[in-house]
Amino acid sequence: MTQNTTETLTNTRLSENEAELTQALYNSWRTQNPLNEDDWSNYATDDETAYRVQDELTRLKNEPVGGYKVSLTSKQTQDMFDSDEHCMALNWQVTSCMLQQQLI
Repeated sequence: MTQNTTETLTNTRLSENEAELTQALYNSWRTQNPLNEDDWSNYATDDETAYRVQDELTRLKNEPVGGYKVSLTSKQTQDMFDSDEHCMALNWQVTSCMLQQQLI
């Protein structure tokens, strides 16, 4: 018995369940209608599956990936982790398979 698969842009094969979850996540993002976690909790149960779904969802969204990492910048958060200094703040964006970063 063969399993139905979908090939992604990076030639990674998604199982039928992975493709279904990816499409549901994309539709949820596009329409701003949340998914019920209980309906999808068994679709991506390991890191490899989650990364395949994430990669395909990123491709479908066709937007640059980016974000901020800011950590321990206040005395209060430093005290929570017994630290006396802050971590750097990083603004990053992935474009054309290159990571661009800028220290804040």
